[in-house]
Parts: sequence; structure tokens; C-alpha cells
Amino acid sequence: MIRWWVALWDRKEAPTVLGLIRIGVALVLLGDFLTMWGFGIVDDLYTSPASGGLAIGAQRAWWVGWFGATPGSARLLHGLLVASSASLAIGLFSRTSALTLLLLYAQSAQILPDADRAIDTLLRNILMILVFAPCGAIWSVDAWLRTGRFAGRGELVGAWARYLIVLQLVLMYFTAGVQKYAMHWWPWGEFSALYVILNDWAYAKYDFGWLSKQPFYLLTQLSTAITMFFQWTYPVVLIHYFPPDRPARGLRRLMQERHLHWLWIGVGAFFHVGIAGTMALGIFPWGMLVLYPAYLHPTELDALVARVRGLLGRLSGGAPSTGP
Repeated sequence: MIRWWVALWDRKEAPTVLGLIRIGVALVLLGDFLTMWGFGIVDDLYTSPASGGLAIGAQRAWWVGWFGATPGSARLLHGLLVASSASLAIGLFSRTSALTLLLLYAQSAQILPDADRAIDTLLRNILMILVFAPCGAIWSVDAWLRTGRFAGRGELVGAWARYLIVLQLVLMYFTAGVQKYAMHWWPWGEFSALYVILNDWAYAKYDFGWLSKQPFYLLTQLSTAITMFFQWTYPVVLIHYFPPDRPARGLRRLMQERHLHWLWIGVGAFFHVGIAGTMALGIFPWGMLVLYPAYLHPTELDALVARVRGLLGRLSGGAPSTGP
């Protein structure tokens, strides 16, 4: 068992998935920070109430101890958040950029804890993994400086970082399910949670009053029930990703032969796309979706890209010619 455990975490693979996640996480955070600047709320978020801001936790943050909680220090913190996320996106000093972004991101949460969302906590966990992983081995300035090629030279990296991201996603979905204790999520609340959320002006992007009519209300009930089943059973996905090196039997054999883990992954992806289209939840759906490449082994990612290219080629070039 110990030999299997060591071998599991010592597996090697191409760096493509890890590089894709690095870029996706950095761009989502960069977009979020630029949105703050676009709304003109940087000073309000990161200055203390004494200076007219909302930073109720400012006195506990070392950033404030060093630089104060003034508009100038707020703009400096925000500027460094933008710079470090941009640096991580292009892969310039990738691990150092991830560490810098992680620390500053945590300080922003401590300065204004009321604005720290669950997706912020999750993305900081992912940044912690990227700090210790060779996330700049591909599609980065680091790779170009080291090998002369932006895509690097295809050296293998440890698969442990991707495994930890998968484990983090599984843990997140399962705990999100077991913490849904409001009655609207359960049969005695008529599985009405999605209907209630989509009719809450604080979350809904549009007017969904028409959902009260059938069969639309029934569809919201089914969606709520599927969400609960999907989250409570999500740990079965690990059966596919962490199999012992022995002949598959029972549920593990069924999961592997039928690729049933894609049911849970597909439901999750559809769930987040739906949220992005119907709810005003900021970066949450995008912050989740950029982590989904972790479910793919690099060879699966390559095969998926090849199929998409082939499909696009057929659509752009029409049916292949069969005659002279």
C-alpha cells in the first residue's frame, strides 16, 4: 500500500493541463481586479472607516501595519494584485508570481473580510498548489527564457498538482452539498431552492417570475434534486482518478469501463454555465470552470483539442471531396 501511495504521487505527465489552469486562474482574478478598478471602488474597499472606506479588518492586516489604510496604500495593494495576476498569466517568474498573488490576495481578504467569497478561498487554495508546482513549464515567459520556446520542450512534470486540484474540487462539491440544510433543498421544501434563488433580486440577472408556471416550476424542482444528488455523491469521482494498481472490480470497474465520472463532471459544467447565464455571482462560475481541465489527463486534453480542430475543419471546409 505504501509503495502504491508513493508511486501514485510520483507519476509524471505533460505540463499542458497545469499550464492551462495557471492561465485560467490568473485571468479570472485579473478580470475581477480590473472590474474593481472599473467601478471605481478600490479606495472604498481597501481603506479604513476612519478614511471613509469599508476595510473593517484593516488593523489586523500586516499590509496596513506597514503601509497604512489610506487611499494611497489601497491603490498600491490593488496595483500589485493586478501586476502579480498578469505576471502569473504570462508565466513570468510563475511560482514567485503565484506566491506574491496568494499573499496579497489573503491580505485583501483580511482587510475586508465581509467581501471575501467562497470562490476567493478556493482560488487561494489553488494558488497555494501552483506555488509548489512547475506551473510555468509551458506557455510562459519562463519556458521561453529557459528553452527558447514559449511552449517549452515538453518536459514531464509531477501529476500530483493536478490530483490535488481534483481532490479540492471533489471536497468542495461534497461539502457544499452536506451544508445545504435549508428546507428548500429537500423534499419537505418541495425542492424549491432554485426557484427561490432565481426569484431573489440579489442573485438573479433577469426576471424569472414565469418560473412559477408549469412545466417550468417542475424543471426547477428537478434541477434542485439533481444538484443535491450530484453534490452528495461526488466522492465517487475519486474512484476513477485514484485507482489502486490492481484489476478493477465492482463499482470501480463500472466507472472506468463506462467513464461514468463524466456524468458528475458534465452536470457540474452545465451547472456553472447555467449560473453564468442566469445569476449575478461575479467570478464564481468562471473561477470554477477554469479548474475543470484538471479532470483531463494531458493525453485526453490533446485528443479533445484534436477532435475540436477536426470538427472546425470540417465545418469550415465542407464535406471532403471523394472524386477528382
